Amino acid sequence: LKYPGKIYSVDGDLNDDNVLKKIRQDAINRFGQIDAIVANAGAVKVTHDWDIEDMDWEWYFTANFKIAYRFTQKFIPDLTKTAGSIVLINSIAGLEHIGAPLPYSTAKAALAMYSKGLSYTLASKNIRVNTVSPGNIFFEGGNWDLKLKVDSTKVQNLIHNHVPLKCFGSVEDIGNAVAFLLSRKASFITGSNLVIDGGQSQSI
Repeated sequence: LKYPGKIYSVDGDLNDDNVLKKIRQDAINRFGQIDAIVANAGAVKVTHDWDIEDMDWEWYFTANFKIAYRFTQKFIPDLTKTAGSIVLINSIAGLEHIGAPLPYSTAKAALAMYSKGLSYTLASKNIRVNTVSPGNIFFEGGNWDLKLKVDSTKVQNLIHNHVPLKCFGSVEDIGNAVAFLLSRKASFITGSNLVIDGGQSQSI
């Protein structure tokens, strides 16, 4: 590991309150306090373009909104003690239509508004809340890697036609932005949504 002794994992369903409690307690036991959190959860599955079952709406909101807000809520009392920082990972699909499934975009739009409202609510506690909205991020085994293997020409045309920088973003692009927003170097930034998409959302 690049950071031996500084990274640990907890296996479990984030919908389970006992798992959230374990994550919190393990973090406190290991590090002594909680200075920042990143809510990075989301999922997509195939649905009809408009005739969407209630169970699919519920699935999308659980995977792309509910998990994030429940995770965040669990740590707010700890962040109050440290004047901490929160970053919620969203998507440009929550900002404008890019062809993503309707319930996914709707859930991400809700997450953006939750983050904005929470930033106002927690400002009096000196907790900063920001959002990062990625565009097309490539990593091995990821969604775009799979799509490239199915139809490379179609994917490359999409990137060429809709992303001004004409390339994918990297995991490091997102990680560097998150690290900045969590740090004291961003001490006057709250309620912001940092879009990292190679200019895509400006070209649609």
